[in-house]
Amino acid sequence: MAKNLIKAILGIFLLFSVSSCNNDDGGGTITVTPFTLTIDGQQYLPTSIPSAQLSNSGRFMIISAVNTVTDQNITISIGDSTGNSSELTTASYPIDNTDDTSIAYFVNNSTYMTDGSGQVTITTLNTSARTVSGTFQGTVTGTFGTVGTFTLANGEFMDIPYSVQ
Repeated sequence: MAKNLIKAILGIFLLFSVSSCNNDDGGGTITVTPFTLTIDGQQYLPTSIPSAQLSNSGRFMIISAVNTVTDQNITISIGDSTGNSSELTTASYPIDNTDDTSIAYFVNNSTYMTDGSGQVTITTLNTSARTVSGTFQGTVTGTFGTVGTFTLANGEFMDIPYSVQ
């Protein structure tokens, strides 16, 4: 009985000592978010870990980041969903309405899509670890009767795990 009590106390002590550690000299906690973005100058952070899927034999990727608190979703489509273009690699993919690279912003049951301007850049595509990193920016405008425009800037996704379909 005493051994179990000692183990429990040591476990609680270890839990508190590990959870109170950080790398911030100011005493605060450092939070690393794998997906950041500003929408019309306001910071957007997802409430869950972003996800990604690679399909069309490595030619097309979708990255999604959701904030359930604010009812917002950012979906980045990169590459060619149906054709026979080259496999995705570390490169810049312009949003110019000539391929499937685009950004969609969903908020409060409204849909906004890139208007033919912007760019998505894959800076790291680790096929062994199945992670992707990069940057993005663009302008989205309302679709399906939705009116309005938003500027997406300073977008970054870091080591987002992806599945292959």
